[in-house]
Amino acid sequence: MSEDPGVSVFMDQDEMPNAPGLEFHLGKTFVHWQQLRDYVYEKYPRAEDLWSYYSKKYGWSYRIKDKKRAIIYLSPREGYFLTTMIFGPRALEHIYASDFDPWIKKTLEEGKKYPEGKVIRIQVKDDTWVQSIKKLITVKLAF
Repeated sequence: MSEDPGVSVFMDQDEMPNAPGLEFHLGKTFVHWQQLRDYVYEKYPRAEDLWSYYSKKYGWSYRIKDKKRAIIYLSPREGYFLTTMIFGPRALEHIYASDFDPWIKKTLEEGKKYPEGKVIRIQVKDDTWVQSIKKLITVKLAF
């Protein structure tokens, strides 16, 4: 999977994204956005979601968080969306020892290390990665 060259489809700082606009831009992947959002709330009902405008270069992005940290970021693109998750050392150990897709393990192993942990970004253009992302969400919530 290649790096995401896209930018948010929502670039106007004065206009917060809404569900009809999101569905229009995501097209057939809107259902996967909803599945992942619903999955987080199923696993962690006290989660909070928030649209944030980052900059003129990146536009709007959506995150779902617990009290202290982001669980997952969802960034809308034209016809797809990008998921971003950050994993600390204990979660990474679990992922490396589990039956996750080899691409996920390799991406995390080779990824840049940040103070919060290692980052993985997955483009959702169809249902290929949805189950893996759900598993990653479960790990994130466990650690």
